Amino acid sequence: MSESAQPTTDSARRDRGNAIRSRTKYVNRACRECRRRRAKCDGQKPCCSRCLDRRLACVFSTEADNRGSAPKSHIQLLQNRVNLLEQTLQALGISIDGSPTSQGLQARIEASVTTPPVLRTVSAGSGCIPGQDTSRGDQPGFFGSTSGRLELQSRLAASTSPHESLGVGSCDAIPQDPVRRDFVISGSSPSIQDVPELPTHLVDHLIEIYFEWEQPWFQVVDRKLFLESRRDGGRYFSHLLLYSILAIASRYTSLEEVRTDTQDVNTAGLGFLQQAEARLQADLKWPSITTIQSLTIMAIMYVAIGSDASGWLHHGMAIRLVLDMGLNLDATSAPGSSSLTAEDIQLRHQIYWSLYCSDKLWATYTGRVCTMLDYQGSVPLPSTALPVAGSPLSILRELSTHCIILEKILTTLYAPNKTALDAEKYSFFDLCLMTLRGWFHSLPDHVGLNTSAQPNPQTSPHVHILHMVYHTSIILLSKPFITNKRFGESDSAPELHSAAASDVRRRASALCRDAAKEICLITERYRETFGSFRQSPLTATHCTLMALLVTLHGEESHAETSQGARKGLKTAMKTLEELSDSWTPPRRYWHTMTQALRIGSPSIENQDETPDWQESRAPDAAASQNEQSGNQQEVPLRLGNEGTWVSSELQLASDHGAQHPTYFNIDELELTAFDQLPSDYLTLESLGFDFSFSI
Repeated sequence: MSESAQPTTDSARRDRGNAIRSRTKYVNRACRECRRRRAKCDGQKPCCSRCLDRRLACVFSTEADNRGSAPKSHIQLLQNRVNLLEQTLQALGISIDGSPTSQGLQARIEASVTTPPVLRTVSAGSGCIPGQDTSRGDQPGFFGSTSGRLELQSRLAASTSPHESLGVGSCDAIPQDPVRRDFVISGSSPSIQDVPELPTHLVDHLIEIYFEWEQPWFQVVDRKLFLESRRDGGRYFSHLLLYSILAIASRYTSLEEVRTDTQDVNTAGLGFLQQAEARLQADLKWPSITTIQSLTIMAIMYVAIGSDASGWLHHGMAIRLVLDMGLNLDATSAPGSSSLTAEDIQLRHQIYWSLYCSDKLWATYTGRVCTMLDYQGSVPLPSTALPVAGSPLSILRELSTHCIILEKILTTLYAPNKTALDAEKYSFFDLCLMTLRGWFHSLPDHVGLNTSAQPNPQTSPHVHILHMVYHTSIILLSKPFITNKRFGESDSAPELHSAAASDVRRRASALCRDAAKEICLITERYRETFGSFRQSPLTATHCTLMALLVTLHGEESHAETSQGARKGLKTAMKTLEELSDSWTPPRRYWHTMTQALRIGSPSIENQDETPDWQESRAPDAAASQNEQSGNQQEVPLRLGNEGTWVSSELQLASDHGAQHPTYFNIDELELTAFDQLPSDYLTLESLGFDFSFSI
């Protein structure tokens, strides 16, 4: 009896153990009801035990479950593999997925410290060859492996010194080439000859203004190298570069001595620009580093006086020379660059990234395509040994990393042949927004800005502009996903046919409004710290314009919202007003917006009775001019008068003529979208932005 009971007991124990293991084991696929209730499922088919007990419909999904996680080491290996493949494709000039990721940006930053082996391999067939082109004098030029010149150089290497110097003479020295020597001696223009010497204190004052206000934002000139070359006759100084610096610096000062017409602030620096333009043609025949620097500064100067077409042309010539001289390559590893000093390499990298950032800002300002793309260069990012508050190189580094993201936005959403399909734009929006926010939150403390805290007088003014550019990029990212209920969908907006697309539109609208508010807060903080935007870089104009347009086209009409929007509008209009002292574009925007808003104000209906715009400026401008009164008394020179060094007949007209703003009461403004801009708006299409979109 006992012997027969023992097997039965063992069998029951085994059955209970199997049942327990069956209940507790994980199955590859649970039914939908168990998933919905987040309950354990035994996976029995056609009906699991839980659904059978509760008499529920048990349905198993036919899709793959893909639950569980891979080991972290395996994920890291895959990420490293993907990064390596992406770098290889970019080095070969093959476009990859336009969706930027934080890992991709981090890889780009890490590449600035150590050039990846794959990049060194690809660029091995290229180099900088000095003395191969008589038209460039002692300046090395870049030639790729397809040119055949590298093979010729290797054949001649045995007959030349391996340590051949690139030459460190002054760019203004008389060249040895007879054709060039005769050209320089005779002078390329009558206006170059017999130029009286400029007052030393005026020149020094303008140079100091340039390096204080313009150069930290657009760092094509190294202060130390320029001043040393000016003193010692080095190759990083030329009179073309000097006059270019004096011209753009004149826009930052209230001195009447720098104007050809003392009553018109828009003539500030025109005399210097005339002298620079007269020297440019000779310099372009034998270009050097100072030629690139001069062209980039002159491009901004032409925009300052309202001649955007000339500015775009000079900017394009500078980019061409960058490629001609190989500044888009890492000079630390490029063959043929062993004779470059550490200062030479630092300056080349600095010029490249300054032009790269300027190209993206040009693209946003004009709505045109980018002409310098990230994959076309292998230059490491600017680096600073010590993080100093407001350090120009630290600002350039952060602006460069931001412009890499901005390039993705422009090429994906705004280029004529967009790199992303409509179905891919939604994922691009999320990924790019995450990358932008990651960039913002990873900013070092010395370039951070907290608008809710007390103003810090140690914060550089250019840090404020950097943050304005960031919020403008948020608006540019969000704008294509916003439909216009009044005018129909934007041409670049994907069809909103799903709940996910509607959610993207809602988020994009909120992002635009928040970004516009932040830009207005930053401008208020800037004004509290530095008095006004009288000496602000030109970039602040476009940022303010975008905030102004978003504020004007807000959909919400609640009293509280309208009051906040009205306050932001006042701030934006005041910023444009202050920028108008130095730059022509904000003056045009001011005039256009006052006309477009259709305010029934005497200042618009009777413009002839409006007091002179320059005399009705805010008190801060008068105070700024009084601060320079001492310098004005010391400088008796009046540009444009008879007998001075500048032609009195100089009239550099802008593309579309000068426009002067008029005043009105913003409190009486109706915040409603307008049907169209007035006919006197200047080349609306060239701005590249649809002014009629609503938020």
